[in-house]
Amino acid sequence: MGLADELKTLQELHEKGKLTDQEYGDAKAAVLKKQEPVSGSRRLGRFVGSRIIPLLVVLLVLLGYIWYRAGTRTTTQMIATAVHAPVTLTDEVQNLPASSWKAVALNLPYSGTVEVSLQVVRGNPVDVFLTTPDQFETMKKGERSMAISTR
Repeated sequence: MGLADELKTLQELHEKGKLTDQEYGDAKAAVLKKQEPVSGSRRLGRFVGSRIIPLLVVLLVLLGYIWYRAGTRTTTQMIATAVHAPVTLTDEVQNLPASSWKAVALNLPYSGTVEVSLQVVRGNPVDVFLTTPDQFETMKKGERSMAISTR
């Protein structure tokens, strides 16, 4: 049914008394509004609503996930430092060639007890020495002199 037919039908119903003046005016306005062409701003609004907003939501969720994953370790360590709770400083696998040594520096966030767990998965046993930074150079020199004297 076209626009002219719909308006004619409404006119007939109004003349027969089936529609009051108010109802006729409202129905006529609704039919005319339905026939209006979609404006450029409405098209843009529909495009934004149907495509860009879901994309922004997905990007926001992705950003939140990345932010959470990157910030969780740092945040946990800061909170643990504030309340002096146990904190894992280093949790890694090291490969050590035979007849060599390796230094692993630990930056302690607060004073307390340090627990070192070491597991040799394959190979010979390993000796572990803990020292303060001021004694590290002395230990390195002693290691070299021991290597020279044992040859």
